[in-house]
Amino acid sequence: MRDREKDGREASPTLAIIDAQSVKCDAPQGERGYDAGKKVFGRKRHLVVDSGGRLLAVSVTPANVQDQDGGLALVKRLVRLYPWVETIVVDGGYKKRFIDAVQSGLRRAVEVVLRPEGAKGFVLLPKRWKVEQSIGALTGSRRLKTDYETFLHVSAGAMLFASIGRLLASITMD
Repeated sequence: MRDREKDGREASPTLAIIDAQSVKCDAPQGERGYDAGKKVFGRKRHLVVDSGGRLLAVSVTPANVQDQDGGLALVKRLVRLYPWVETIVVDGGYKKRFIDAVQSGLRRAVEVVLRPEGAKGFVLLPKRWKVEQSIGALTGSRRLKTDYETFLHVSAGAMLFASIGRLLASITMD
């Protein structure tokens, strides 16, 4: 809340941006899966950030879980934690089933931001770039480049821990 106010924003976010990242998992045991789209055997991190890139919620699933399935469980938790969030921004990986469940079941607006047709390579997308920036910054933590944890909740905790360090650095900078 202090970091949001320092940026001249209301303390409570009304917009949340969600995305998922597949990472390789080198844990000798634990839940893993294969993400055929990214060609990664490991885990998928589902993140929700506010418009400033601050982590609001995270969950970790086997990589074979679809974005919309992992994202729906995460958005349900997000709404419990932050009932004032009104709009969820997603990419094209979150299909009709996800959008309908959020709009009708959770009574939240969903804004889908798609890549322009014919675009090649990296394209900076409005609003969505904040979640991509946050994923990149968190992955800068050596412990998060590859998932070494046996348990999914420990992996999610490592994401929260790295996010807290990033947030504290932002708050203490003057």
